[in-house]
Amino acid sequence: MDKIMVGDIVKVNPNNAGNSYSTYFKWLRFYKVKEEKYGPSLPLLEEHINVYNEEYIVRWIAPHLRYDEMLYAIEGIDTGRVFLVDRDVIAGYYHTENSTDCCYDVNERLLVQEVSRLNLEINKLKREVISLEEKLKEKSKEKDNTNVETNPMPRLKNGMFSITRYKNITSMGFEGYEYHYFVVIEEQNERFWLIYESGEYDIVGKDFDCSSDIGLNFDGVNDDMTGEIVCLMDVESFEVAKTYMPNEENLLLKSQVIWEKYPKGCWLFSRIVI
Repeated sequence: MDKIMVGDIVKVNPNNAGNSYSTYFKWLRFYKVKEEKYGPSLPLLEEHINVYNEEYIVRWIAPHLRYDEMLYAIEGIDTGRVFLVDRDVIAGYYHTENSTDCCYDVNERLLVQEVSRLNLEINKLKREVISLEEKLKEKSKEKDNTNVETNPMPRLKNGMFSITRYKNITSMGFEGYEYHYFVVIEEQNERFWLIYESGEYDIVGKDFDCSSDIGLNFDGVNDDMTGEIVCLMDVESFEVAKTYMPNEENLLLKSQVIWEKYPKGCWLFSRIVI
């Protein structure tokens, strides 16, 4: 049965020219096909054939590395452009004195080598997974045997923005929370001023215990309210800080949230005071 071979001269079917691969460098490198005149920076095959009326020589024939289909690397005889196409792109072909089908045996050997390499890689990854699972079990045992805070708040730094939660009794008699935003201002003597958007403030010293439930209280303004820091953010203004809402997707600030005291949804039924 006749078949396309390496070294054959082929013509392109313009109706199927779109069935080509312009970025499949992995295939070319795996089968060691030259790629100097291949790639998305050059015109696609369907654009190329509108400018150049040339024939192509088959440089390599080999299976797709993932799917069950054969691909053909063809090179323009006049331009030297290399295209990677499937069988539907080839409208016709004829053999030359240099035509050969030897690449099929080479491809089989390469694929066998690749399968062996991948099996070794899989076994290595399996061993790494087993090792990591054992380490996680050990870490879990260590956590179970300690009383260390699992989600400690980092130390305050100058310029941080934060959200503070205060208990509040609603007009209906239900217990809820109010949330206020502040920015951290550090003095030279290592005191921190927590300046709220409303102008109120709290003051904490350098020995401020960040890991406990903090009893903050709007010093000099509203001493009968106590609260706790529940979120720290690395943002530039109150306007940006207020785009962060608990229990919602906040993609813009995802990387800017330094810490949350209740990361698992314990903010439910709370309300933000703007």
